[in-house]
Amino acid sequence: VAAGETPLLEVRRLTKQFPYRAGALRRPVGFLTAIKGVDLVIHPGEIVGLVGESGCGKTTLAKVIAQLEPATSGEIRYRGRPLANGRSLPPSVRREIQLVFQDPTSSLDPSQRVGSALSEPLLIHRLATTRSAREAAVSRLLELVGLPSHYGRRYPRELSGGERQRVAIARALSMNPICMLFDE
Repeated sequence: VAAGETPLLEVRRLTKQFPYRAGALRRPVGFLTAIKGVDLVIHPGEIVGLVGESGCGKTTLAKVIAQLEPATSGEIRYRGRPLANGRSLPPSVRREIQLVFQDPTSSLDPSQRVGSALSEPLLIHRLATTRSAREAAVSRLLELVGLPSHYGRRYPRELSGGERQRVAIARALSMNPICMLFDE
């Protein structure tokens, strides 16, 4: 790490609590603390792994960093700029920070072919505006994750768990991310 280099990602005193509800009206009676006071600094090019037992908050931390869940308190800075807690990220930042979920079955639409699942973000974010550009990008992405291009015509149910995970990784890579979070 070069002296004075701005970190890619900074997490300071990050806490996430979920309300605990009880009674017939399901009113909040307390809070479950999923993560508490997390500090983390990641520089460009670094790979960081978080290890812990099931239920210790790794998935929650990834979701909060990716702004899919709001933090209860603390601060997240991406490339030196604070992320607006609980608010939607600008599309440019949303493309740069990608999260690959642990269970690809729940993140892939079973009625959508793999090629369509990979080309949809390219179309939405205007990264490949023509059909031929999207088809070429889908083939390249599949090959990048070690799958033949003809897998684009398959449905997720026709793939093994490992192949579905590769499709989920390919979809994240389609955005040319700068920061990838893997919940694995």
